[in-house]
Amino acid sequence: MTQQPVMIVAKRITLAFLVAAMLHGCASQPTGRQCFDNFRTDGNILVGKSFTTYAYLPDTSYKRAFKNVNSILTTEGFQMKVSNPESGIINVYQQVSSSKIAPLNALVEKAGRGSKVTMTFVTQAGLYTTEDQAREHFCDYLDRAAK
Repeated sequence: MTQQPVMIVAKRITLAFLVAAMLHGCASQPTGRQCFDNFRTDGNILVGKSFTTYAYLPDTSYKRAFKNVNSILTTEGFQMKVSNPESGIINVYQQVSSSKIAPLNALVEKAGRGSKVTMTFVTQAGLYTTEDQAREHFCDYLDRAAK
């Protein structure tokens, strides 16, 4: 008699693990959008958080991608700190309080006949933005940079 309830519990635990594994597999499935699939975060609100992604723009030359990213970031309200077309580095920031800034760094690289753009946005300790917002903005910027 005691064996049957143990088997039921074991089956339920096994089923729970299988469901969790299936859900994890669904969550990590590629979306087909590089900016979403390559998106990563590190840190937390207590120590600061960084949001990073990259995308290959195979039909956008290095020169055009650099110009587009530079233009997009400045028109989105970021203040320019560094823009170096020789190195592909663009450093911009937003002033979020009198003592805190939120930097966004972009690196544009040649990639075959196209380009690769990597973006990293950093929030300092105590500042917050959602992953969804960061991901959406990155993807918007990268989609626009490809044009």
